Amino acid sequence: MNVFNALNAIISMSGMVANTINIVTFRKLDAHDNFLMCFLVLSSVDFLCNLSAFIQQMAVTFWILEMASNNKIVFPIEPMAMYVMFGNIRSCLFSAPVLITLYLSISKCLCVVKPFNFKNMFSFKRSAGVLMGICTFALVSYIPVYASTWVISQYDQTVDATRPMLWLTPYRDVIRNVVWIIRDTFPSMASEVIIIICVTLMSKALREAAKFRASLKQESSKGKAKKRVNNKSENTLSFSELQVIKQVIAVALIFIAGNTPKVFLFTALAVVPDLNFGNRYQNLYKVLMASREVIENLISAANFIVYYKYNSKYRK
Repeated sequence: MNVFNALNAIISMSGMVANTINIVTFRKLDAHDNFLMCFLVLSSVDFLCNLSAFIQQMAVTFWILEMASNNKIVFPIEPMAMYVMFGNIRSCLFSAPVLITLYLSISKCLCVVKPFNFKNMFSFKRSAGVLMGICTFALVSYIPVYASTWVISQYDQTVDATRPMLWLTPYRDVIRNVVWIIRDTFPSMASEVIIIICVTLMSKALREAAKFRASLKQESSKGKAKKRVNNKSENTLSFSELQVIKQVIAVALIFIAGNTPKVFLFTALAVVPDLNFGNRYQNLYKVLMASREVIENLISAANFIVYYKYNSKYRK
């Protein structure tokens, strides 16, 4: 597990740096562009996810130090309590990028497929309202898990001292699994299907735009290009619109690649009760959860590459 911890620490630190660059850059761009605002909020939440993951790995390091020193080194807070609590924070926050990616995919897909009907529908104020609703849902829907997990002052026999330690209700695992199914598994599965459909439609629009530009180049010498441009000017995507579509498609593909294993994991946790700490398959549980953390950290850190590749203003 030390390999996973080291890998998570490296990825989370890289993600914090990358998302800090994203936040600073998007704040300097057009503040009234609703898609840039979505990317800004997405980068902010990703930064908090990476930060929570980094604190988790620090907690693991503290725990290893206590064990290696035979409890001669004792931290004021139980390291595993820090690990679990910030793991809850990361899980709570990570549903927001899922829903933001879904909103980006749907809004851009509708603007591409039916531009006359939906181009003015996704205004700055409406997008801001949707983002506020998504963030509120991410926080409020995780309250049952927080209510079943507390950090209270207790006597710790391992270090012979009283310090804040993790306290769990007897039904914590049941509550957590129910919350994961309701707010993570089913919405993630539905989001993935919808996003795949949106990516397919937007990819088709990109191919049609590429064919149209290629035909213009071929006919430019024949004097027909001007007439075709006039006939299709209202239905043809501009260069900036194409760049935004490419960004949304790339972000959506990253989400699909990282979300699929998580859906299978949450389904397995709900179906196999022994897949948990202290049960028959606890070693497999540890490996699966560590792999999930690595994948989620990668998702939170990878969007920097997308923005740099497909946004000329961002690069400048």
